[in-house]
Amino acid sequence: MGPQVTASIHQVEGGAKKTRPTVRPPLIDTHADVALADINDLEALIRMKRSWIHEAVRTGRFPAPVIQQPRCTRWKLSHVRAWLIEQTEKSASDTETAEMVKTRAKKGADAAARNRAERAAAAGAAQ
Repeated sequence: MGPQVTASIHQVEGGAKKTRPTVRPPLIDTHADVALADINDLEALIRMKRSWIHEAVRTGRFPAPVIQQPRCTRWKLSHVRAWLIEQTEKSASDTETAEMVKTRAKKGADAAARNRAERAAAAGAAQ
């Protein structure tokens, strides 16, 4: 795995904002158990926004940070990895919820198709 490149926005003269790339070296496998991740790392890793992460920590659905100080909040990467594995296993075994979602999606798609057909028929009758 190559280096991770992210972008940060900073102010320059005249109040304009510019993007500055940030390059982080790849994580070495031997350090994965002790590595710490900040909120930007977590957003990239789990593809959720920081507001969701903080809310999930508050409600107990996501691991709590091991370091929480002003302007320095860090999560242990091994805790986040364990949470990701748990979520994957939970979603793979939860066929009841999957069927419910599939049924709702089918009902929504059918209703949308009926609405489109009705609008097309009304537009054809109006001409």
